[in-house]
Amino acid sequence: MDRTRVVAATPSKINPGLLVGALAALAGGVITLQTAREKSLSVVNDPSIIALVMNGAAALLLGFALWKLIPKKGFVVGLLGTAVWFGGTGLVLNLALEKNAAAAHRKWDSESALNRVQDMCSGRMKRDERAKAFDPAAKKHGTIVVHDSGIASTAPYVRTDSGLGIEDADLVVCAKDSEETLESCTYDGYRTMSRVRVDSEVRFISIKTGEELWRTKLTGAAPRACEDREQFSERSMSGTIRGNSPDPSVAYNQFIAR
Repeated sequence: MDRTRVVAATPSKINPGLLVGALAALAGGVITLQTAREKSLSVVNDPSIIALVMNGAAALLLGFALWKLIPKKGFVVGLLGTAVWFGGTGLVLNLALEKNAAAAHRKWDSESALNRVQDMCSGRMKRDERAKAFDPAAKKHGTIVVHDSGIASTAPYVRTDSGLGIEDADLVVCAKDSEETLESCTYDGYRTMSRVRVDSEVRFISIKTGEELWRTKLTGAAPRACEDREQFSERSMSGTIRGNSPDPSVAYNQFIAR
């Protein structure tokens, strides 16, 4: 007589470690995805790649967990979940890319406009109507300082308020140095050391209208006196002792206090 042994089916169990791993990967993927959205300017970068990998790992682990729990349907659900995660992550990153790229372009355009403002000091640029209107009563101004040493081989030094955009700028301060020789000292009968004071003419111009609002002249510090013996460069017949040039901020304070 045949005896058939009936064995009760053992329900599938999910390994707790599998769920913990899936949830950890999911949490890490979400956090990293948020970082990618905020900081990335390209889909191909470290935060976005990490987010894709972690979200994909979370989907695969959850899919495997469902397959263990529901052998027939869980596998299909896992595949769909993986596709949804990857597709959703890619969509979010693409939207972030477009948003950040547009913001980067606006920032670049604004910075380029600020760089061109220095040409107002030389007369190559007349005005920029995107700038803020100058308000004499305002306590603070968006200022660009262009300090030209007067030396042809040296580019003007440009200082801009931190985070300033062309829409927030209203004033360009043009400072140009000039030299005045106070004394010439002769050494060895043929070498000359000149004592030179550096003065500066400072102009204040409205960026929006191009109108010159005020100008003044600052006197620089007196150079030191000639010494009994001076050092000259090799084969040089002359040298210069320069005093410090004036700080344009002195003129700015005078301009505000008028």
